[in-house]
Amino acid sequence: MKEFALHKMRTIKELEEQDNMLMIETLKERTRSFNKPVFKTDGVNIISEVKQASPSRGEIKSVDVLEQAEIYSGNGAAAISVLTDKIFFNGSYDYLKKIGVKIEKPLLCKEFVFFKHQVELAYLCGADMVLMINRILNENELHFVYDYIVNKGMTPIVEIHASDEIERVLELKPEYVMVNMRNLETLEMDFDAGIKTLKELPETVKKISASGIQSAGKIKSLKEQTGVNIFLVGTSIMESDNPGNYLRELANVY
Repeated sequence: MKEFALHKMRTIKELEEQDNMLMIETLKERTRSFNKPVFKTDGVNIISEVKQASPSRGEIKSVDVLEQAEIYSGNGAAAISVLTDKIFFNGSYDYLKKIGVKIEKPLLCKEFVFFKHQVELAYLCGADMVLMINRILNENELHFVYDYIVNKGMTPIVEIHASDEIERVLELKPEYVMVNMRNLETLEMDFDAGIKTLKELPETVKKISASGIQSAGKIKSLKEQTGVNIFLVGTSIMESDNPGNYLRELANVY
């Protein structure tokens, strides 16, 4: 995972010299009201993702990001995830800003976060939640990033993949832990590890399942096996010819 850290160090250096640091200077302050995530307990909650590319799939689909977010907002999304990483996901903080000024749903900034600059950008562009990946952060970075997100008034979403990560992240006393079914080291799907991890998470945290959702049947299966009822769905909803109908189908699992 060190390649992500090196990539982000280079990227932040570029941002300081180019567009996104100018964005901080221009915005001055956050204009969007906070929309804290509130997930229902008696059904399924879908965090729908604006995701045009990924390391495992390459290009997925080029879309008007605001139109895609409006489809999500109008068809039952509990929240909307926006990729801001450019190199690996063809994302942008500009996309987050564009969606943030128009959409009132809670927004998750999905990024390889290492630095306070990234958290500041997420805040100024309208994020309500910020993803932080346990596996790519050392102990000091993990606590610093978590506290920095909280101090900006946003909600950290702590991502793990395997059960051996649980003890470490519980030291943060997180409200939300996201279990990624994809092993970020290999980019391979590992549902067995993900399901085991979801089952071992304590009731003190709200669980989110990410990656590998291809149907309402998969959501039903994971829900029955682990009790999880919050799902982040990206690739399959982006690939759908009718994302609104597909989203409603996923959200109507009981």
